[in-house]
Amino acid sequence: MKKMIFFASFFVLLCRQWVVAHPPEAVTIHYESETHILSIVVKHDTPNVEKHYIDEIKIERNGAELIVQEIAFQMNSDKQEAQYLITDLREGDELKITAHCNVYGKKTEVFRL
Repeated sequence: MKKMIFFASFFVLLCRQWVVAHPPEAVTIHYESETHILSIVVKHDTPNVEKHYIDEIKIERNGAELIVQEIAFQMNSDKQEAQYLITDLREGDELKITAHCNVYGKKTEVFRL
């Protein structure tokens, strides 16, 4: 009986985590060609930036992995921001940006220069 109560409690706690977890809502991308700065804003509301956060931003260019940044916590409770200096982007390049939540889900956006 004690084992059954333990497993039931564990299951309830696990399900609770799934209920409050959510993937990133949106990924906004801007590239400034004069400075070669790629700016990314990931909309992701969270009450605890150290336990539920965007843990990875991946950038692919024309299908090839360009940058993978692992992140230890979210900078604020509503978004994660990142900027990258990429000097060799060309007109027509396709960037695929994926933001991954450490608890649940990911959001991908495609940006063409």
